[in-house]
Amino acid sequence: MASQTTPKRPPKLILGCSNFGSPSDPFCRTTTAEEAAALLSTFGSYGHDTIDTARRYPPQAPGTSEELLGEALDLLRHRHEAETDIITERSPEIHVDTKVLSAPGCHKPENIQESISASLSALHMSSVNTIYLHYPDKTVPLSDPVSALSSAVANGQAKQWGVSNYTLDDVCEILRLCDQHGWRRPAVYQGEHNALDRANEKLIEFCHEQGIVFYAYSPTAAGVFSPSGSRMGADTPAGQRVRLYMEARRCRVRCRRWAFWDSMLDGAHGDGVIIGVSSQKQLKDTCEFLKKGGLEDGVREVVQQVWDSVKQE
Repeated sequence: MASQTTPKRPPKLILGCSNFGSPSDPFCRTTTAEEAAALLSTFGSYGHDTIDTARRYPPQAPGTSEELLGEALDLLRHRHEAETDIITERSPEIHVDTKVLSAPGCHKPENIQESISASLSALHMSSVNTIYLHYPDKTVPLSDPVSALSSAVANGQAKQWGVSNYTLDDVCEILRLCDQHGWRRPAVYQGEHNALDRANEKLIEFCHEQGIVFYAYSPTAAGVFSPSGSRMGADTPAGQRVRLYMEARRCRVRCRRWAFWDSMLDGAHGDGVIIGVSSQKQLKDTCEFLKKGGLEDGVREVVQQVWDSVKQE
């Protein structure tokens, strides 16, 4: 029996597009504009409206995720204008979040502007919903990218800006710089959070206090639950528990339900969960499965036991 506690407001669901792009990258699962448009249309038909990509996606063919999404969004717009796609007509407008390149030196102001311009060109858009600093660039003073992204919002290239994979101390410094110089504060933090990696819980609390929403990636703890992952193969109590859980439960979908309903992420704060899919069926199954609400008490207890073992290592 599921828990009878008062349900929280679930976080928003966001479609991750890191595996969209050129077929030259073996990681890609969506490689044509038609496939991408179909996924976006289905995603929208469930009432969801935000997709996530980056200038460096996919890893072995950077930039082609944005290019493919630009083509797919054009297809959907043309279908909508022709009034031939009923699903698209009922779907909400798709909001695109993307990230600037973040290799060493990429956070120089001129390079950030070049990255943003390349993203907008590939996406066939004049503005995106959110533009992120993808990773810290320690070769450039932090004030440079913070100022650059604040300016990008002020100039209309993005509705808001955010950071991803920065430490709590980094976020504190970013907010200090924004307040000192009158720059726009980041509105979103994107980081890892799942049933077996809760290291960001203090960061999530801080974001909530500061009015920053938290978008969680890797909700299925992919590296942990992979059959070849270090946790799965480890000859430890934690590894044994993970293997037991993997064998006994529908692990990936259960982890998504945990992130969506049982974690500290809260739609009341604007939080979100980013999912990746490889097919229409997987997308539909995920959207339907999340409607079931939180995990059953027994399953939730198993998840907690696994986490208790993992965090002690």
